Parts: sequence; C-alpha cells; structure tokens
Amino acid sequence: VVTTILDCDRSEVHQSVRGRQNLVRMMAIHFAHRRGQMTYREIAAALDMKHYSAVASSVRRLEQLCRENNRVRQLRRAIQADITQDQT
Repeated sequence: VVTTILDCDRSEVHQSVRGRQNLVRMMAIHFAHRRGQMTYREIAAALDMKHYSAVASSVRRLEQLCRENNRVRQLRRAIQADITQDQT
C-alpha cells in the first residue's frame, strides 16, 4: 500500500542512505509498527537494519515531519485510509 500510494518501487523500502530521509521507508516502518503491530526488533530484522533503535528513530522523524509538513501528513492519512478500507 505504501509503495502504491507513494508511487515508488518496493526496493526503496530497503534502501538506506546515511543523512538522507527515505519517506517510503519511514512510512513502511510506521505502518508495520502501528497497524501491523510488529516490534521495532521485528521491523529491523525484516529490513536488514542493524539496530532496532534506528526503527524507533525513523518513527520519531516521521511524526516530526507530519507535524511540520502538511503534504507528508496527507500522504500518511491516504495510506491509513487505504489500509482501513482493505480491512473492511
């Protein structure tokens, strides 16, 4: 759902470049944790991340972005709506 709404390739979820924000990855982590009820450790393992603290940091960064950036907030809502619709 995340990659469809953000119109990107699934491989972007697994990409990490130090010092650059990866919105696709942050959204995937957010929804895996909030909707998928995965732990930070489980998400880190699934995305081949070395430390689960990086997952927690990603969640915090996305929350901050959503507070500051209306477009990011709208994208998160669109993904949430799509996920909710799929579950009904």
